Amino acid sequence: MTPVRRVKWVVNTACCVLCLAPCTVYAQSVWMEFDKTHSMSVEIERPQGPRSDQTFWTAFISTQIRVAPKTSLVVELPVQNPFGSGAVARLIGNAYVGIRTHSTGPGFFEMGLRAPLASDRIGSIIGVISNPIDRRFALAGSNWSLSGSYNNFVRRDNGLVTRIRAGVQATTAPSGSGRDGELLGKYSAQLGFDRAGVFVLGGISGGGIINESSESFSDRTLHQIGIQASYGKGRVRPGIQLRVPLDRATQSVDYVFGINVSVALDSQN
Repeated sequence: MTPVRRVKWVVNTACCVLCLAPCTVYAQSVWMEFDKTHSMSVEIERPQGPRSDQTFWTAFISTQIRVAPKTSLVVELPVQNPFGSGAVARLIGNAYVGIRTHSTGPGFFEMGLRAPLASDRIGSIIGVISNPIDRRFALAGSNWSLSGSYNNFVRRDNGLVTRIRAGVQATTAPSGSGRDGELLGKYSAQLGFDRAGVFVLGGISGGGIINESSESFSDRTLHQIGIQASYGKGRVRPGIQLRVPLDRATQSVDYVFGINVSVALDSQN
């Protein structure tokens, strides 16, 4: 793609993102609980595949800082193999910076950008395996990523929790690859329970390439089911996650197990 075409593509896809959804995809995983406080969280995931030498850890360190009554700054830094052992090298991933806006109802928007900081090409390809749907470009090098989503998160008086997310994500192609960028759609639907400090959320999430019409729908999309559970009545809430991919394209991963902890930095909700 020529420089002129690349500039046009970035402008067009950016306008498409801002028109279709005035926000980017939630930096934290959709399997984490949601609140409006100043908070920090750490998620550590371990994909498990058929070969034991392909397993590794991936960490996502994120923080949310409320800068106005209905606006929060969200920052995330992925780290592949944070313990630095095994065949997969330690790798700092693509940092995310976004702005989240809360409405008076149960919905919220977010807009932001991932910058291509990941430098290890082989490592970044392996890193995509850990979460090809929710954080596909968190560890993929040479890709700028701009996304948009609307999230509807409802807690009812009886403890029932529902969450629906829909959005798009635009990415540039790696420099010198000769390929066009991608425009992706993302969606998820989840049902759970939140009462007496216990939070459980399960459901399905998926995504697919919008600007590729030569392949079938099943070849252009990926889906996974998952469940997350956490407990905490104070500021600290530890939890666990389990995700299972549903597509042939992700046969290198049988499942992904994760642990997470979130810490509220103030007492307001």
